[in-house]
Amino acid sequence: MVGQPYEKPIQLHEWVLLKYAKQGQTIIDTHFGSGSIALAVDKVNNLDKMNQHLTALEIDPYYYQKSINRLPASARVSRVLILLFKSFSFCVE
Repeated sequence: MVGQPYEKPIQLHEWVLLKYAKQGQTIIDTHFGSGSIALAVDKVNNLDKMNQHLTALEIDPYYYQKSINRLPASARVSRVLILLFKSFSFCVE
């Protein structure tokens, strides 16, 4: 656990991935936070050979770094793309 305020259990992410995701799909997480989803993707890939990929976005540099440090080396290298957004703006018309 990283201590992120809305951290979800890894087992919850695993259950969702095994129940609803299909083999080879790319999972997108727009609020990466503590990185629990990345650990779940890595686990289902290793145990069930799901070959899923993860693209994740995080805006807070603190949680971005904590989540990167939390990932096993295998997840960092092959199947996970995590982007740190330093800032972004919205245009509403």
